[in-house]
Amino acid sequence: MSDPRAVEPSRPDDEAAWQDLVRRFHESGPASHESGPAPGPRDHVVDEPDEDFEPPEPAPLSSAEPALALAWTGVVVSLGLLLVVTVFLRPAPSVFAWALAGLFVISAGYLAYRLPRERHDDDDGARV
Repeated sequence: MSDPRAVEPSRPDDEAAWQDLVRRFHESGPASHESGPAPGPRDHVVDEPDEDFEPPEPAPLSSAEPALALAWTGVVVSLGLLLVVTVFLRPAPSVFAWALAGLFVISAGYLAYRLPRERHDDDDGARV
C-alpha cells in the first residue's frame, strides 16, 4: 500500500509540458508588464471645483418645533430617570415613579398623535 502523501516523480512529458508553458509565458508576457501598471482608483483625476459656487445656508439648529422637542425630551428623560431610580434608589417614592410613568405616556402619546395618518399607495416611505 502506498503513502497518499508521497509525491509521484514527474514524468518526462510533464516536465516538457511545464517547460513549454514557462517559455510561452515569458515570450508573451503580460501586456501591462511592459506599459506599466493598470490604472487604479488612486489614478483618478478630480475636476477642479467651480470657483463661484457657494453652498446654501444651513438650517438653524433650533429649527425643531418646540412641542416636538419637548415630547422627545420627556420620553428620553422619563425612561432614563425610571431606570436610574429602579436600579439605584430601590425604596423610591411611588409618587415619583408614577409621575415619570405619566410623563412617558403623555410624551409618547403626543409623538404617536403627530404621526402621519394618510398613506399614499405609490409612496415607499423613503425621504431624501
